[in-house]
Amino acid sequence: MSGTPTATSARYDEQRHILVIRFSDGHTLQLNPDKIQGLENAQPCQLQSCELSPSGLGLHFPELDADVYLPALLAGRLGTIQWMENLNKSSLKNEVNGDE
Repeated sequence: MSGTPTATSARYDEQRHILVIRFSDGHTLQLNPDKIQGLENAQPCQLQSCELSPSGLGLHFPELDADVYLPALLAGRLGTIQWMENLNKSSLKNEVNGDE
């Protein structure tokens, strides 16, 4: 994974309900955890205990026993193919119904 930025810090901002991930190349990624497979039903206290993997390529949420692979997130993959399809269908339905 040469050239892939690694995470230098990660935290959950409860007030804004976002994960904030800082990378070695200076970029910051902010994501709604509800859109990430494995974090979608998490309570704020479960997201607070986010840990960086030693490689800086992953996040671990011990309260949820969930892992997130950061290169996949950077590529726009928030979960499995089926998860992404269901997420897209749900988002489209919300837009059509005016829920978002």
